[in-house]
Amino acid sequence: MTTKMPLADFRAVRCTLDPDEFAFSEGDDQPPTDLLPENVWHGLVDLRDDVAVRTSSHNGTKLKLLYVLWGDWVVAIGDVDNPDELYSCMLDAADCFQSATFDLLHGYYRSALANLRAALELVVIGAYANLRPTDSDYLEWKKGESERFGFTKARRALRSALSGAPFQWILDDNAFPVSTFRELCAFTHSRTNSTDGTLWESDGPVYTSQGCRVRR
Repeated sequence: MTTKMPLADFRAVRCTLDPDEFAFSEGDDQPPTDLLPENVWHGLVDLRDDVAVRTSSHNGTKLKLLYVLWGDWVVAIGDVDNPDELYSCMLDAADCFQSATFDLLHGYYRSALANLRAALELVVIGAYANLRPTDSDYLEWKKGESERFGFTKARRALRSALSGAPFQWILDDNAFPVSTFRELCAFTHSRTNSTDGTLWESDGPVYTSQGCRVRR
């Protein structure tokens, strides 16, 4: 059983972009050519919409902060006309942050955390590449020809390249970037204690006048 939200709530009506909002578009939008059945649409989105409405009803400040931080990240990426090696990695990381917030809003917590892991890995690789842009391992990774150059190898190489720098400690084996990455890895690999089912432990949060509780 579902209940339609009142139209006074801005979340009750879906919006689509006009054709001129896209960087590459020609002419007007075509009418639907293969519209999915209504029952399939509801099966795909109703539960996720319910989670999104409940989450955004009681976590607006946090969601706004994540959105603002994502916008700040996009601004900080750099000059599109003069990109360095870190530029593309930060650009991909921005997509990860945006996806993580969207997944969080809709209750897909495991994939949200997996996106954060990818963002952390990308930034470390890009930071090292800015110092060693001709490194053979990095160039193979950049061409998509290597799976060996990930967070750990890039982090150790970056630490070595910054030997003696006052902020080198942040790349130490026990510093928080490493511990954070290890924790996030569990959600990327869907380990038994890090699946969506484990994270939910219920069919969703219920917000009442007495506060938030978990419905089992």
